[in-house]
Amino acid sequence: MAGVKIDEINANILRMLLADARTSFTDLAEKNDITVTAAISRYKNLRKTGVIKGSFMEINPHYFGLKCIGDLGLSVEPQKSEEIKQVLDKEPYILSAWKRMYEVNIGSFFATPDLEYFNKATEKLKMYPHVKSIHPLIHVGFLESDHSENLIIPTDVNVEQQSSKERTTGPFHFHEKNFVVTPEIEQMDPVDRDITKMLSDDARTAFSYIAKKLSISTSTVFNRYQKLKKDNVFLRSTISINLEKLGYKGMVMFYFNIKPRNDISELKKHLLGIPNLIILNKTMGETDMFVALPVATIEEFLKIKATFHAIDGIRVIRTNIAPIMHKWPYNFFAHIL
Repeated sequence: MAGVKIDEINANILRMLLADARTSFTDLAEKNDITVTAAISRYKNLRKTGVIKGSFMEINPHYFGLKCIGDLGLSVEPQKSEEIKQVLDKEPYILSAWKRMYEVNIGSFFATPDLEYFNKATEKLKMYPHVKSIHPLIHVGFLESDHSENLIIPTDVNVEQQSSKERTTGPFHFHEKNFVVTPEIEQMDPVDRDITKMLSDDARTAFSYIAKKLSISTSTVFNRYQKLKKDNVFLRSTISINLEKLGYKGMVMFYFNIKPRNDISELKKHLLGIPNLIILNKTMGETDMFVALPVATIEEFLKIKATFHAIDGIRVIRTNIAPIMHKWPYNFFAHIL
């Protein structure tokens, strides 16, 4: 079965597309000293082998009135975990829910208009008899949480072509339902909404294709896109990649409390100097900060764990290990429109 080798050129193509999914094949070719034809061929091979899982423009949830975002963990009676997960799946503020192998055995990702809405929602969940405890963690800096620039892309990996049986979605699953509708979503211009939705689904969608679909001119699409960018509707344009294809086996998550009299900005800067630290969130709740890193071996995990325990300004509250993400960064907000 044909595959692809992640050499330095392919690694650089991945880095460039993680930084901006709309990077042209001409720019990819020029920066890597290859022909445009070669750049197209390499991109197609990275798609065929499942290294690149797609591209998206991440929409800004704050623009759409979703200001309270975070993780919601539930500790439930094990035999009732699937039942409670199904309850969460139907809630309009839950973007995704999944079962976990921990005391807090259900995880979920939520977005609500404000803290009042969230508090009412969690009070409702507490009424379910099988829910033992609820563990909310509100993300203070969600809009700056992913750090793809820190990802180490190995250049000695041979990737086989993707098979139809491969698991490619990771732990996150979305269900067809009505999500929270805010005034900002309701009042958005329908054409702007359609453009936003199409680019959120595929960041590399050609403006000419969007124009044809919406029966408007390409220049109109371009001008509206520029206005949407200016209004901060989009946070970034990026690709999603399968971290397992790069040789990673698991995601390690650390939850910290920050010790008194420590400069959070300096601490964040220090943490982001750690290779492979690709997710960092300041949080409100049981902990002050959350980070995540992909690892390939248990030795890597132990080394990273020792690194964090040696940092003077933080106290590690807990550590979790999860299956590797088969699609990262994840396009959580594509389904709100």
